Amino acid sequence: MLSQGVEPGHSRSTEVIMGSSFEIDPEKGLILSSYWGEVKADEILAHIRAVHADPRFRKGMHSLADFSQARIADADLEAIFRFTDVVKDEVQHVRGSCRWALVVPDTGNRSLARLFQLMGGDLMITVEIFDNRPEALAWLTH
Repeated sequence: MLSQGVEPGHSRSTEVIMGSSFEIDPEKGLILSSYWGEVKADEILAHIRAVHADPRFRKGMHSLADFSQARIADADLEAIFRFTDVVKDEVQHVRGSCRWALVVPDTGNRSLARLFQLMGGDLMITVEIFDNRPEALAWLTH
């Protein structure tokens, strides 16, 4: 399910997709994503593809993905390999050179995020992991 709401007086809106939402701020060149509940790797990829389909999306935008309210459901090596392969083969070519800040305070999810970060070492996308949104935003905007 996808819904959209535009804040009055703002050029950005929020998109909601089953267990996740994103907001694109074209003026700041930022994509702010939030995930909640149980999330699978394929759902994260569907979320990323929805961001790419948004007319406000531009190559080179930096992203914050907040997993502080989520649990990755398919937490196995096969899912991580599949996810990393799609990012390498598809996503980085759409995104270009950019930064991804992952907010992952949970230890189980953090291990998966760290594994993705290590496996994606040759990406055009620089990935860093943070405990909270303010730290992640500070890194993205400086």
